[in-house]
Amino acid sequence: MKKSEDDIRKEYFSDLTRWQSWLDVESALALVQSEIDIIPSWAATVISKKSKISLINQTELKNIIKDTGTGVFSLTKSLSNICGEAGKFVHWGATTQNIVDTGLLIVLKKYHSEMMIVISEILKKLSFISKTNSQTIMIGRTLSRHALPITYGFKVAIWIENFSELADQIIETEKRLFKLRFGGAVGGFHSYEKDGYELSNRLAKKLGLDIASVQDRTSTEPFMEYLMKLTMIGQLVKKIIDDFYFLNTEGIDEIIEVLPETDVGSSTMPQKINPKKIIDLKPKCNKLRQYLGSIMSFDLPSNEGDKSSNDEIRENIKSICPLALSVLYKFNHLLDVVKPNKKKMFENVKNSEIFTASEKLQMELAKNLGKVPAHDLVNDLVKEANSDQKKYRKLLFNNKFIKEKLSNSDLEKILIAENNIGECPSIANKMSKFGMKKSAEIFKKYQNGIEFIK
Repeated sequence: MKKSEDDIRKEYFSDLTRWQSWLDVESALALVQSEIDIIPSWAATVISKKSKISLINQTELKNIIKDTGTGVFSLTKSLSNICGEAGKFVHWGATTQNIVDTGLLIVLKKYHSEMMIVISEILKKLSFISKTNSQTIMIGRTLSRHALPITYGFKVAIWIENFSELADQIIETEKRLFKLRFGGAVGGFHSYEKDGYELSNRLAKKLGLDIASVQDRTSTEPFMEYLMKLTMIGQLVKKIIDDFYFLNTEGIDEIIEVLPETDVGSSTMPQKINPKKIIDLKPKCNKLRQYLGSIMSFDLPSNEGDKSSNDEIRENIKSICPLALSVLYKFNHLLDVVKPNKKKMFENVKNSEIFTASEKLQMELAKNLGKVPAHDLVNDLVKEANSDQKKYRKLLFNNKFIKEKLSNSDLEKILIAENNIGECPSIANKMSKFGMKKSAEIFKKYQNGIEFIK
């Protein structure tokens, strides 16, 4: 399944979704208030049954919002109008931000569950790729230069750990984000007095939320923390697709983006085959990363409540959340169409295998010479060879000290790339198992949404 940014925005952040989330809160509020005798139970039943956006005249609602300039007041007025005698008990003692923030948490719980399911799918795919390519030899690079041979499975194993850790970081925010704050106008239960504690506890349980110790109106930090973690999705995905982009470069060709046969690379250069989905995802990741600055610089709330700062952070949520989930969906699909070019990987690693065996050779010689002298010896021979593999090979086999310490057959074994991949295959297999397990755990936790958080 794929969802576009517009699809996600419509599903979670449209007017209809927002209004229904407010009505869900009003319904739960009325039912809880009836349980502790704040309002009559018959009134709560009516309010709960009528709290459906499909029963509200939306044209009329929009006109009221236009006239009053307030969303929650206008919606509760419309709800009150269709509730008859029970209407006078609608929105009893609550303030606008109580409804708006609680409604937003209801929406974010659903959004959050979907996002975690997509992350579990990504971990599953990465784990499969890592396992099936645990022995797929390729050249490892540092500073964009050939370093040591690795396997493609090892490279992917790093991404498994990265995604697992990011998932943990996002999950860790739940205990701070999904907390009810329903303390009224300034957070001190002025409308409910002693009933406020019982009311908020029951309401939190009914809505599947934890509860804040102080139910104030200025604690925007959990929203900021959550959004910052979502921007890290852009950071991680961009790191990976930048790798794909580099490995897809002409002359390297170690990654292939599988394109439809009808695909055209260039309008003027018929021979060109350009990556498409990789390119499409890069700017989206950058845009998501750039929101970090916006989060850290948004206007902080003042005193006991500040609409301007609350509006600003909600606008950030409406922008960042759809983009973050869209990036995950696109990356999940990208993993299906980006394939390792095993033949080219092998060719590239062989093109420099003698030089990239230098570390292993150095460590063998160090057993007799010591680390620094061994490094100096090999380094001098590398410089003398001047990037010529044949010359370097000849220098190695003719070097008096090396001949004394290593037989020709031992030296031959050292110089073969396949013998220089360290523990890359075992790391790939280990992380594949870990990733599969992590994927299953995340899926199990979120397949039915977030349960009561405590």
